[in-house]
Amino acid sequence: MLRLFPFALAAVIAVVANASVFAEATAINRGKIKNVFADKKQFVLTDRTDNKDYTYTLGNNVNIDRGDKTSGIADLKVGEDVSVLFDRGLTTWTAEYVMVHADTNANRELHHVAVKSFNEEKKELTVTENGKDLTLPYGSDSKTLLNGESVKMSALKLGDRALLVTQRDGDRVSVHRLIVQRSK
Repeated sequence: MLRLFPFALAAVIAVVANASVFAEATAINRGKIKNVFADKKQFVLTDRTDNKDYTYTLGNNVNIDRGDKTSGIADLKVGEDVSVLFDRGLTTWTAEYVMVHADTNANRELHHVAVKSFNEEKKELTVTENGKDLTLPYGSDSKTLLNGESVKMSALKLGDRALLVTQRDGDRVSVHRLIVQRSK
């Protein structure tokens, strides 16, 4: 029995060490909607990078962003260009945010980032995405949401994980919206 203890302890340590990997199992894919199954709260997306089909189940608090309005799964149409922020579960990929790239969202992109800093004087936000720092202008029309409430940038903390929506105007890329969900 005592011989098994070191192995059991090693297994527990391995699970705890990998817990942070599971917590960061969020990703973004972009592609065209192939099918919508409103009754199952699912849709199939053909990814534009690998041309494979992936099925997503809508999360309980999913936001389907059409630019000026939020909509439901019944409003998703086959052939639409979308980006989806999702959690990679063991058996199901759960969509937490879906952006339809049409109308006012045509020149917007989703990024999963960590907040690094905000320069109030220069009105610049610096975030880290995939290990690289990105500094973007934060204009008067940029919005920051914390747990669904509009807040000032000073309410955010270094390292906050966020969904960043950027706006492209020609060669200029700026912050459109920064969305942070924090445990209460």
